[in-house]
Amino acid sequence: MKTMRFQLMSIALLSIAILPQSFVKADMNAQAIVDQFNQASGGTRMKFSYSYQDEIHLSQYGNYGFADTSAYAQGLTGSNSYFRTFCVQPNIKAWQNMEATLNYENGRSSTTDGHYLTIGAAYLYSQFAAGTLNEYDYDNITSRTDCNGALLSAIRCLMGISIEKWTSNEFLTQLLVIKNDKCYWTQAYDPNQYYDIIGDYSVFVMNNREIGTGKNGQDFLYVAKTNQPNVPELPEPSVPEPATVLLWGLGSLVMFGAARRVRPKTENK
Repeated sequence: MKTMRFQLMSIALLSIAILPQSFVKADMNAQAIVDQFNQASGGTRMKFSYSYQDEIHLSQYGNYGFADTSAYAQGLTGSNSYFRTFCVQPNIKAWQNMEATLNYENGRSSTTDGHYLTIGAAYLYSQFAAGTLNEYDYDNITSRTDCNGALLSAIRCLMGISIEKWTSNEFLTQLLVIKNDKCYWTQAYDPNQYYDIIGDYSVFVMNNREIGTGKNGQDFLYVAKTNQPNVPELPEPSVPEPATVLLWGLGSLVMFGAARRVRPKTENK
């Protein structure tokens, strides 16, 4: 039994030693995006009006600065600096004249009533904005209306705002095809962290208030391109790290000791 324990320990140590080092991109500059957006026009915030066609068009007031819409595909934004988005909250009024702030606190972006953005919701909206969302008809206005309803239902379901049957919603279903794990898609999303599934974009909930009264209004989604100044460099493959060398050495010693204990005794002739 002791020999078996030694062998298992040596295998575990060697496994740790030879595992490839994984690096996660971080620091998506989310706070800088938030600060620039929220401090527009000397701190008076971005100003928007909205119109509803087959989705929400948020149009920006020119004399209050413009939000960066470079993350949006052609056709999802326009020369009058509008961009297409969705109402996140059901039964909440969208004011015609709104001042907006990007919500970002403690690594999360949330609605005014506390529903935080999730990985699945951020992924779907970033894909929509990029013009690459599967099952979404960008060209046909009639079918696009149906797509908007299904996409909005999926986003609200993922954020815990409403309940939706995953197998009957084409956008929720495609998430399960990518990764069959509902818990993953409903995890809190941090706009400052890099996710392979989303890429170099950060998604936020935009909180809105009526200009003049300060009354809370409808929340919307917003996506921005990001930069990553602190991406760690990969080590040279030919030069093992000191910790790897140490673990490799310990594993070798353990295996050598185990081998000595199980060596058969030779009979003296």
